[in-house]
Amino acid sequence: MRAYIVVAENELRQLRHELVAIVILFFVPLIVIWAAAPALNVAYCPSQAPTCDGHQAAVGGLTVLFVFLAVSTVGFSYYHEFEWGTWPRLRVAGLKLHQLIVGKSLPLFAFVLAQQLALLIVGGLEYRALDLRAILSVLPVAVALGVLVVALGTLIVTITRSIRQVNAVATLGAMVLGGLGGALSPQRLLPGWARDIGRITPSYWAVRGYADGLAYHDAAGVWGSAAVVLGISAVVAVMSWACRSGVAGRV
Repeated sequence: MRAYIVVAENELRQLRHELVAIVILFFVPLIVIWAAAPALNVAYCPSQAPTCDGHQAAVGGLTVLFVFLAVSTVGFSYYHEFEWGTWPRLRVAGLKLHQLIVGKSLPLFAFVLAQQLALLIVGGLEYRALDLRAILSVLPVAVALGVLVVALGTLIVTITRSIRQVNAVATLGAMVLGGLGGALSPQRLLPGWARDIGRITPSYWAVRGYADGLAYHDAAGVWGSAAVVLGISAVVAVMSWACRSGVAGRV
């Protein structure tokens, strides 16, 4: 346990050097939500769905988009270790690879979870649609999405060879997953082929889970979506471990 704490503390020290990027990841989404949610309100909840809260549905979708953009933050944290030489020192100190990965993942997971909660709360306050019970109801989705983002970031590190590659893959992936999953616009407005592909993406299930909890108050839908996202996270984590030589070899 001590090894995990040491690595987590080291990661927290690194995050202090990324305050500007962290602030951007919190405040830029709020600006986008403020600008885009009124239009998305109508798109997410048509007039024939009077029980739907479109603002909250839009806030949930945009939250998913920006959480996926945070995948690059996970990748950057590893490459900063490589560049600053702290990764080799941690490896030489006798720490095992799984201890390093888990220790680094804990603060990053906490950051992603905090980002989601901040966007949901502020987005709700902004449109006077804040429902604390609804926000608490989507915590399973937020936790599952946090696990997925950390797993995806770790996987990207294992298959890339530069921080620019991490940025390119993470940004492109976030936009593609966000578009296909319905984070940028309701999935029902997409072409048929895009809807079919989108239903197998984790972003689709995250957006659906947020909509079920925030807009439709469907607890069963929230837990079902969270379970799917966690299942995808497990697959990604296995893939990351299978490709672990891409991380273990950076000494």
